[in-house]
Amino acid sequence: MRFAQLVNERGLVTADGTVVAPPGSVAVTGMALIDPVATGVQGEMGIPSNVKGPVLVVEGNDENRSHFRPLYYGDDPRVTTVQHPGNHVGVGGGYDRNGTAANVLEGVTGYLQNRGVPLTDVPQALRFDPSKRPQIYTEGYATARNGEVLPNPDGTPKSVWPLDEAKLGRIAVRPHMSETHKAWLEKAFQDLSPELKARGLSDGQCAQASLACVSAAAENAQWGAPERFVVSKDGASMAAVQQDGRFTEVGVGKALQTSSSEYLERLNPPEQDVQQGRALTAEMRHIPVPQLAR
Repeated sequence: MRFAQLVNERGLVTADGTVVAPPGSVAVTGMALIDPVATGVQGEMGIPSNVKGPVLVVEGNDENRSHFRPLYYGDDPRVTTVQHPGNHVGVGGGYDRNGTAANVLEGVTGYLQNRGVPLTDVPQALRFDPSKRPQIYTEGYATARNGEVLPNPDGTPKSVWPLDEAKLGRIAVRPHMSETHKAWLEKAFQDLSPELKARGLSDGQCAQASLACVSAAAENAQWGAPERFVVSKDGASMAAVQQDGRFTEVGVGKALQTSSSEYLERLNPPEQDVQQGRALTAEMRHIPVPQLAR
């Protein structure tokens, strides 16, 4: 994730300062995130606008340790989320050679191949073995050698890690944009999705429609921030009702046909998105090569 952000902000620059590709010009056409976790990570975790998608995210369904509380990217319309049995390591690799993580490895490899990345197939020895019953791990509880969970004196399972309650859910990550627009997007999804879902749209389509509405409202920012978002009676269009009472209308069909990356670029234009990166690039040109290598 951070690499894609840096490429977007700084472009590609050689050690001697030669700009191979300017900031904002390098498109990322394939990205896969395997049970992303942000414990100990500081900074922006949103997917940058140079990622054109679709992005694949695999979530471990059996992870409830507090230190491995996963991120949720489902509000980004570029993202396709797959929920898979297993905890963090169970989907990312480190347990059974041909178990749950091997299944994820084959799926992610196939996705990247379909995106045009020249990867070879997963070797037979590392593929998932469907003839064997897969082991599902949690690591949250103390177990005996036979795998049985050890109890506390009161009979409750004995934990070895701090655990989250299921109601806490995942940590939502909004698309890479300003805090103001993130708040607008959250409001748009809350206002629009009940009616849009009632008309048969999926969560992903509702997220894309919300993004389109926010993008349109941002283009008329002089009318003030949107106070609410509404769906027309026939369900064919949406509108952002802005502070001065004016409506910014968007057709639902057009919203779903337009690339989500286009909406993100309108909200976060490449010129604006990479200003800091360009400043860093200019600064790097004056740094001696030995220092750049440190």
